Amino acid sequence: MPFNYRRVVPAAGAVVVLAAAAGLLLIGLSPAPSPSTGRYYVVPADGDYLFRIAATTLGDGRRYPEVYELNRDRIADPARLEPGWVLVLPADARGPGVHSGSVPAAALTGGKVPAPGPATAVWIAIGAALAGTLALLRLRRRRPAPVAETTPSRLEFRLDCITDRLDVRLRDAGDGAYRWIEDNTATPIDVRLPVVLGRHGSPRLVLDLARVPDLLTVSGDPAARRRQALEIARQAHRAGAAVIVVGDALGDDVPDEYRRRADYPGPEVAAEAPALVVSAGLGAARLRIAKQLAAGSAVIVPMLVGDVVRSRWSIAAEPVSPPDPAPRPGPAARRTAGTGPFPRGRSGVPRAPGG
Repeated sequence: MPFNYRRVVPAAGAVVVLAAAAGLLLIGLSPAPSPSTGRYYVVPADGDYLFRIAATTLGDGRRYPEVYELNRDRIADPARLEPGWVLVLPADARGPGVHSGSVPAAALTGGKVPAPGPATAVWIAIGAALAGTLALLRLRRRRPAPVAETTPSRLEFRLDCITDRLDVRLRDAGDGAYRWIEDNTATPIDVRLPVVLGRHGSPRLVLDLARVPDLLTVSGDPAARRRQALEIARQAHRAGAAVIVVGDALGDDVPDEYRRRADYPGPEVAAEAPALVVSAGLGAARLRIAKQLAAGSAVIVPMLVGDVVRSRWSIAAEPVSPPDPAPRPGPAARRTAGTGPFPRGRSGVPRAPGG
């Protein structure tokens, strides 16, 4: 009698699936393993952000990447932490808010979703067995559909400036968000807030700040990031945007045409759109305000400067070469210091008359 593949293959597949289901049943009915032990942190009701958590629990906010790596399976957006989330911390975490012992199941199963109990596992196994058997029986009738690509777009560029080297990351950058242009080439007219960041070889990278999805962060070396933030603000202002500086985010070298304020603006800033709002790192409440401003109909671009978590659009700046240390004056120079013809300012640099 000829061998009948149409009967044997589906039957064998069904046996395999049922055997797997039996294994799942045993797993579901067996006692759950004891949760991991260690140190963890529960995000408070008013929210929090990774840099402040690292500063509070590890003594250094710049260690926030360690916290992110331990919880990256649960954190889709590092700039957004929901109240009640349980975050695993490094073993040396100390201070207020740090818990020790068995890490709650919410941290081990992806947020607030509890692990399924034995009864749930039984029904999952039965459903998997039935679905698998039906799928095998229909396999010879149609081919499986291709899996759709769901990975968000992420672009990275290494750019050179006169003084700095930039690591630029653009995630979820739509059409027209950036352009490469050569020297002596006009910026396309559909770029509303053009900012030239640097070069990759000959062409220059132009970003359209009006297309920033939520926040623009500028981090890295303190002097380099401040230089780049000042240059971005200068170009945005030249393109017609109002520049609002919160606190001392740009230091003392703020042009008079920029508007300075002590606190973060609210919805009233929409009347000044397009606007670039420059600030240092923000707490959870103000971070939500910044994202709400960016999501509104007016073109408001929040730019965070400092040791901050990199957002979907981010720039990390490092100097091309470390600055040379200033030579120490000799004994003769030290004896004559301050005796020149001009008085000295606060920084110790002689001031010219009328300066």
